[in-house]
Amino acid sequence: MEKLYYHKQTGHLSIVLFIMLLAADALLLFRNVIDQKFFLLFLLVNIGMLVLFISLTVSIDNDALELWFGKCFFRKIIQVDQMKSCNIIDHPSISQWGIKRISDGWVYSVTGASIVEIIMKTGEKYLIGTYEPRDIKRILDELIADTSEEI
Repeated sequence: MEKLYYHKQTGHLSIVLFIMLLAADALLLFRNVIDQKFFLLFLLVNIGMLVLFISLTVSIDNDALELWFGKCFFRKIIQVDQMKSCNIIDHPSISQWGIKRISDGWVYSVTGASIVEIIMKTGEKYLIGTYEPRDIKRILDELIADTSEEI
């Protein structure tokens, strides 16, 4: 299937937070506030989180929007024919970061950039953080219009 859109965005916030947490933990280790075992555990957990959430890839073809974190972790496929509409949220809060369940859908984001809000025919929403919201919206609007005409 031909890709209409493909973009892998790096989670710069994830990298900055990792470095800050590592520096704080190293300082605590240096001052003998924590022991070496805790430091190593903390280091391993943070490296794992960084590997998982260092990037978010968004791919769109004629049938679906597909997204995943890092090297194909937490893959999600959203069928275009199940989409009702999409909108751009230009000023998301920091709480719209990561992967998490919200009251009426899911958030997938590694950036503090804009959010593309996809509203499904069921009412469920997907919020996708991106630096290219207008490109995604334009493509999805065209695909949603095409599937609406087919019905």
